[in-house]
Amino acid sequence: MLRKLKKMPLVSFISILIVIGCIVTSCAQEGGYEGAKPAVPVDPSKPVVFTGFSPKEGSVRTLIFIEGSNFGTDVSKIEVVIGGVSAPVIGSSGAKICVMAPRLANRGDVVVRIKDGNDKVVKEHQFEDLFTLYVSLQVNTLTGKVDPQTNTSSIINGTFEEAEFQNPWWLEFDIDEEGNKVIYCIDAENLVAMRKINLTTKEVSTVFMKGQAGVSGTKSMLFDTPTRDTLFLVDDNGRGGWNDRHLMPNMF
Repeated sequence: MLRKLKKMPLVSFISILIVIGCIVTSCAQEGGYEGAKPAVPVDPSKPVVFTGFSPKEGSVRTLIFIEGSNFGTDVSKIEVVIGGVSAPVIGSSGAKICVMAPRLANRGDVVVRIKDGNDKVVKEHQFEDLFTLYVSLQVNTLTGKVDPQTNTSSIINGTFEEAEFQNPWWLEFDIDEEGNKVIYCIDAENLVAMRKINLTTKEVSTVFMKGQAGVSGTKSMLFDTPTRDTLFLVDDNGRGGWNDRHLMPNMF
């Protein structure tokens, strides 16, 4: 195609450009795409009317359409709050506002505020209907981080943001003597530690380290039932190989 274009007479090439120009002009005249239109503010001479919204239920990031009239098309002048949480405004045609359902909007009340050019609220409306948020399963980091400079981690206590782990691999859930929900964790690497993850205070602490109380190589643990007042720990003294697994085993 490129070779044919190079050999095309100049007159034919100009004719093609004229035809393309006529097609573009025709599309514009017949209501085709004319480029981005400037944002239009709310018309102060007309009332702002709300008629409803849909859908009434959905998960996070569900697109919700609010219908009515005289909303304006400037999304920076439109504020939508769902369940007390600000919802991102995607766009507005003046008669329909599109927003995205935010996280943690469990309460469900839908409030819309329309502002004028001076950011003054000219209309605030709360719908009688509620939006039901479906909570979807998500996987996030509870605690633990890696040093960005060395790409390593160690056994470091502190808040959930400060704490580090080396090799966490066994968990047991419990409620401590103060009523806090906690997770006991075996952090089995060179140091071999029993860690306590406090879900209430959001802090990580160490129960014991390798060498304390004779502990050497804790591998697993289990609460007794139903009282759950005793935690059993299996320790192979760091001799977990097939040939020496019988040497110096302990249960604490």
